Amino acid sequence: MTIDINVSDWKAVLDSVKAYRSDATITIADGKAKIMEVDDTKTNMIYAEIPCEGEGTFSVDLEKFSKALSAAGKDSALDLDNIEEGFLRIEGTARIKFPLITKEGAVKWPEKFLKPTASCDMSPAQLDPVLSYAQFCSQGVIKFVIGDTRMNIQIGEEPNLSEITSLSTATGESSSAFSLPLIQTIIKLAKGLEAVTVGGFGDNMPMTFSWLNGSASVCVLVAPRIEDEI
Repeated sequence: MTIDINVSDWKAVLDSVKAYRSDATITIADGKAKIMEVDDTKTNMIYAEIPCEGEGTFSVDLEKFSKALSAAGKDSALDLDNIEEGFLRIEGTARIKFPLITKEGAVKWPEKFLKPTASCDMSPAQLDPVLSYAQFCSQGVIKFVIGDTRMNIQIGEEPNLSEITSLSTATGESSSAFSLPLIQTIIKLAKGLEAVTVGGFGDNMPMTFSWLNGSASVCVLVAPRIEDEI
């Protein structure tokens, strides 16, 4: 089975996931190519999907796979017939025989974090310079407070406390604090995009951060900062 792919959109997915892991399992089914993984620190869980026809499951080294797709060219196709033999053929302006890796264990997204009870959009461009300032001031905490139709983002602690109020309308109520570097990773991945949607599940609970990049959809579930470390 050979399937055509949009290389730039696939690379958008791979670039997001490889910020958290060096390898991943890709499942193609139900009209989508999907990745679901947990990072090595067990602090982040990432799910990414992109429209894709066909069926197959294979595991790859993300950096090597991304480079192989670039080498094959923007109008490429994946030949899934040799997955069981441990390799994947990529057909484009170059023809590449790409070795797969063995990776065991399947990851399932926790059901209690499927549907946020609160949400609001934020602008990466608005938040990025404030995060840089907080890092310069050696601040390590960022808090998202959703309520009263707005989201207030508090970065750092006194006397170097910065605050941003979302320009978008929020729904529901939720409040959680996170390690600043975890959020910086997300903002870096979403740089140049219009919005990241923050989803909350109550106070001091994990939050989801999701965005669209072309036809690629990415969602990261982030564990909250432990209260006594704040």
